[in-house]
Amino acid sequence: MDHLRQAIAQDWSIQDGEAALRAFGSSTAGLTRSEAEARAQVFGPNEIAQGKPTPWYVLLKRQFESPLIFILLLAAAATWLVSEHPSDAWIILAVLAINAAIGYYQERKAERAINNIKGMSAPRCRVRREGQVIDLDARQLVPGDIILLEEGDRVPADGRLLSAVRLRVEEAIFTGETVAAAKQIAPLAAPSVLADRTDMVFMGTHVTSGRGEAVVTAIGMATELGKIAGLVQTAEDVQTPLQKKLDGFSAFIARAVLGICLLIFVSSYVVWRQPFGEVLLNAIALAVSAIPEGLPVVITLVLAIGVRRMAAHQALIRKLPTVETLGSATVICTDKTGTLTRNEMVVVKVFTGDAEYTVTGEGYACVGQILQADGKPAPAAALAPLLETAVLCNNSSLKLEADGTWQMVGDGTEGALLTLAGKSAAALLTLRHQQQRLAELPFDSKIKFMITVHATPDGRPRAHLKGSLEAVLARCAAYLTAAGPQPLTPAIIDRIKRINLAYADEALRVLGFACRDLPADFDPATFPDQDHQGYTFLGLVGMMDLPRPEAVAAVTRCRRAGIKVVMITGDHPATARAVGRKVGIFDEGMRMMTGAELQQLDDAGLRAIVQEVAIYARTSPEDKMRIIQALQWHGHVVSMTGDGVNDAPALTRADIGVAMGRSGTDVAREAAGMVLVDDNFASIVAAVEEGRIIYNNLRKALGFLMATNAGEVITLLAASLLGLAAPLRAVMILWVNLVTDGFTTIALGVDPPEGDEMDRPPRSPREDLLSGPMKMQLAIVAPLMAVGTLLAYRLGLSQALAAGSDAAGAARVAQTMAFGTMVFFQLFNIFNCRSYEKSLFRIGLASNPTLLGAVGLAALLQIGAMYLPFMQTLLGTVSLSASQLAIVLGLSLTVVPAVELGKLVRR
Repeated sequence: MDHLRQAIAQDWSIQDGEAALRAFGSSTAGLTRSEAEARAQVFGPNEIAQGKPTPWYVLLKRQFESPLIFILLLAAAATWLVSEHPSDAWIILAVLAINAAIGYYQERKAERAINNIKGMSAPRCRVRREGQVIDLDARQLVPGDIILLEEGDRVPADGRLLSAVRLRVEEAIFTGETVAAAKQIAPLAAPSVLADRTDMVFMGTHVTSGRGEAVVTAIGMATELGKIAGLVQTAEDVQTPLQKKLDGFSAFIARAVLGICLLIFVSSYVVWRQPFGEVLLNAIALAVSAIPEGLPVVITLVLAIGVRRMAAHQALIRKLPTVETLGSATVICTDKTGTLTRNEMVVVKVFTGDAEYTVTGEGYACVGQILQADGKPAPAAALAPLLETAVLCNNSSLKLEADGTWQMVGDGTEGALLTLAGKSAAALLTLRHQQQRLAELPFDSKIKFMITVHATPDGRPRAHLKGSLEAVLARCAAYLTAAGPQPLTPAIIDRIKRINLAYADEALRVLGFACRDLPADFDPATFPDQDHQGYTFLGLVGMMDLPRPEAVAAVTRCRRAGIKVVMITGDHPATARAVGRKVGIFDEGMRMMTGAELQQLDDAGLRAIVQEVAIYARTSPEDKMRIIQALQWHGHVVSMTGDGVNDAPALTRADIGVAMGRSGTDVAREAAGMVLVDDNFASIVAAVEEGRIIYNNLRKALGFLMATNAGEVITLLAASLLGLAAPLRAVMILWVNLVTDGFTTIALGVDPPEGDEMDRPPRSPREDLLSGPMKMQLAIVAPLMAVGTLLAYRLGLSQALAAGSDAAGAARVAQTMAFGTMVFFQLFNIFNCRSYEKSLFRIGLASNPTLLGAVGLAALLQIGAMYLPFMQTLLGTVSLSASQLAIVLGLSLTVVPAVELGKLVRR
């Protein structure tokens, strides 16, 4: 079977069908049953392999791989061994369990992209074996089988065509092209991209017309569809910018914790000769204080709130980190068909023998006008002959549904012609019911035209011709004018060709039309074999898949926001360039590349020019992956939008994969991190803006938490260096980090936008989590918190001892005052964190009512922690007197004027 493996690896588009039959040991009669069974044993079933899901225990293990988690586990174990309060250890373990559960839930989302690709394979197919045509489960196909294809079939495997009779195959899932590809059997002159392999058929595509036979050249994962599945399976998960920075932040905190704990051990145990158990508990308290235990929960909840807000912009978030990453996007790589365009062909230009017209309206709705050069509606009589032929020489259908929408069934090009006719006169759409079709010569890629014959109202047969302009003109002897048919002179032909070239420059698909009255003794049986000449040229139309109007505005907003938009499409270069110009992606002087040019470059060569290219045309899935990786090599945060199977690998590999919800395939939706429910390209820009708002709020939250942790660390470290007992227990620090800070931080995460988010350039992926102003504010707040907390501790200790309390009772009073001071420092400081530039009084306290409510709730919880008996037992607190509570509030309130003074100095 080695020779078959070698044959599967070859490019059969450049070799003829006979050579393929010989290489696969087959014939037009097909394989024998025994040979097919032997090959099935070697090559297995013709299906897309499913990626193995990650075991649950592996996902659970991942949640405990952070060095910070390891430190907290050690802290829990040490607390259990030496502390008088073993409940502290259980609280630490409970915190770890909650964080692990949240992380596990987020990662337990199964990737179903492969299953959806698998579902695209054909369930049944017709195969010739031993000279007999049989109906077969497509999974039983083997290399060398002869498959029979006809209109409506889904292609069950990749194959080299042996015969093709007017065969057209819709390959948009691979190429992005709206128009079905015409197939033929002649080998290509040179290797080409998939979109140009006209002598091949591919698994998962659909036959729209005609019939053909092919020898199977690849099955399962060896097919083009299978290769895409392999790319999706092997695509690496890309960390978001925030995830990368948090990983670095976690490593820094772990090193800092170990260093500071060592310093505390030396200071307390070696210098101050404190008991080992007390020193260990102090070190544990410091470890707990340095680690922002609530950060994973806060990030998850803030991002989840962002998901809900983005849903209002018709953006469905499938992968939570996508919310934050959107705010970092520097490049959006977008597909053309169905993303920037509507994926609906529309006639925009019409030319008859007398005049040229423009057409308004979008989609397959008969809403719009056909206008003359002066802007007035075109007279229906002037267009009637051309439109009659466009309707009659047509196999699609268009009708108005009860809900007022237009439903088109059939080929998109023919649907556009019916729409054009309906814009002129709705009665034209009923012509096929009034004029019986007598004969048909279907479209064939060799002859490039189609003819239908219909009985006119007076019973005479009339032939209607539609096809490429060259094929139509070659069969015409006259052209129609208002004065009747006129000779088709060379001068008229030149004029028509000049108009055709002008349309081609605009990337319009051009079709010509003609008609001819046939003799009364017309014979339908012999008509296809007749010499089709003597037609009268009626005119031509130019059509295209129109850009979405909202896409133009969206691209403009992206440019203003410093985001580069790049088109990557499988479509023709001229079409891609024309659409790029219309939506604002491509201007004069910009660079465009084709897939063939791209394949001539190695990775280093691509990286050298990738930032200069605005459009890539005729690309393969592998090309898209390489482009994205090259952009990421330059440090770009790349978003990829798309809707087809061919987009799935790139959607998976991109930092942000964005799929279309309505027109997109299941494969694209499952591979993406975000789905645009309304297929509106403009929604991605709204999502980017929301992503920037959310990231800004996350940074505010992180700055606030860092101030909390830094204040706690400095407090405990200073107490150790001064030979004091720990002013805060580990369980108190957990309360601060998780309960009082938790509510307020989440509220900070929904802070209102500042209004200029889309007027700023994208933030650099290398930018620090903490900006310069944030670091300056941290330098003010953390030492102030430490000084205030230690002062509250000393005052509480002195007052309790003076009041006659024993050492243990006085320590509890002092720790309660320090605890309350630290908490209220945080509650006042959170208002400072709403902006690191603007004054709190300029922003206004009432502009975030959610935050006011959260601070009020946290304050009530803290009062309960100090005065409720069961909370006193859990946290080791005592009830404070009114004067002691006043000291706590007075010390903590100093953080507001201190930060305001710092902002004033910076301004």
